[in-house]
Amino acid sequence: MDRRQLILVIQVVLGVLALGFAFLVSSGHLQVWHLFVFTFISGAGWTMNNPVRQSLVPDTVPREDLMNAVALNSAAFQLFRIIGVVLGGWLIAFTGPSTNFMIQGITYMFMAALILQIHVPKRDYFESKKESLLENFKGGVNYVRSQEVTLALILLGMVPALFVMPFINALLPVFNDEVLGNGPEGFGLLMGMYAAGAMLGTFVLASLQNFQHKGKLLIGAAIASGITLVALAFTSWGPLSMFVLFLSGAAHMMYMATNNTLIQLTTPPEFRGRVLSLFFLDHALTPLGSLFAGFLAWQYGSPVAFVVGGTIASSMVIVMTFKFRALRETRA
Repeated sequence: MDRRQLILVIQVVLGVLALGFAFLVSSGHLQVWHLFVFTFISGAGWTMNNPVRQSLVPDTVPREDLMNAVALNSAAFQLFRIIGVVLGGWLIAFTGPSTNFMIQGITYMFMAALILQIHVPKRDYFESKKESLLENFKGGVNYVRSQEVTLALILLGMVPALFVMPFINALLPVFNDEVLGNGPEGFGLLMGMYAAGAMLGTFVLASLQNFQHKGKLLIGAAIASGITLVALAFTSWGPLSMFVLFLSGAAHMMYMATNNTLIQLTTPPEFRGRVLSLFFLDHALTPLGSLFAGFLAWQYGSPVAFVVGGTIASSMVIVMTFKFRALRETRA
C-alpha cells in the first residue's frame, strides 16, 4: 500500500476519534465502556502508525544520516514525554480533562497537514503481486527466519521488553518508597533522571553520525542496560540511585535507537513494514514482564527483583551474541 496515504488516513481517524471523545467528556455523558472503546481504537491506530511511520524514514532520509534521524526522533519522544506529562496535568487541573483530548485531536489534524507536504521517492511504491493478508504475513515471517541478523535483532528487542523496562516501570515506585523512603517528589526526580539519561543517549547517537560498528554498539548498550538495573538494587541513597538511573536511561535508549537503525538499514523496502511490525511486537511482552517483576518483588522485595531482571537481561544478550555471530560483526 501507499505508506504515505496509509499514515495520513491513520492520523485523520485518530484525530476525529480524539475530538469526538473530547466532546463526549465535556458533555458529561461519559461511561466506562466509552473509555474501553476509545483506548482500543487508539491502541490499534498507534500499532499501525508506528511501523508505517518508521518504515518511511529510510525513504526520506539519506542512508548515511539514518542513525542521526532515528536518534533525534527518540530524543524528541523523550523530551515531549516529559513536557506532555507536565502540561497534561496542568490542563486537567485548570481546564478539565476534555481540553487534553481536544488538543490531541487538533494535533493529529496538524500532523496530517504536515504529511501532505512530505515527498516520498517513487521506489517506496514497488510493484508486487496481489497477496492476501495471511500470505503477506507469512512472507514477512519467512523473511525474518531466513535472515540471521534480522532474526537476532528482533529477538534481542524482546529482552529489555521482558526484563528491563517492566522492572523500571512497575517496581521503581516500590523501590522509591521501601528502600529510599521518598515521597512523590523523589519518585518524580528518579523518573526525570532516567528520562534525562535517555535524552543524553540519543544525542550521543545523533552525534556519532555514520558510526560503523553498530552491532558492537548495540550489544554493549544492551548489556549495560541490564548491568545498571543490577547496580540500582545496591543503592540506598537517593542521589546515587538517580545517577544509576541516568546511566540506565542512556544505555536503554542507545540500544533501542541502534536496534531500530540496524533493522532499517538491513531490511529491503518491500519487507520493511512487515519486519518493523514484528519488531514492535515486543511492546506486547511488557505486561508479561511486569507480572514477573511484580511476583519477584512480592516474594523477595524490589532490590532482588532488580538483580534477577538485570542478570537475566545481560545473560541473554551475551548468549545471543555468541549464538548469532553475524550480529556482533554487523557494520553500517
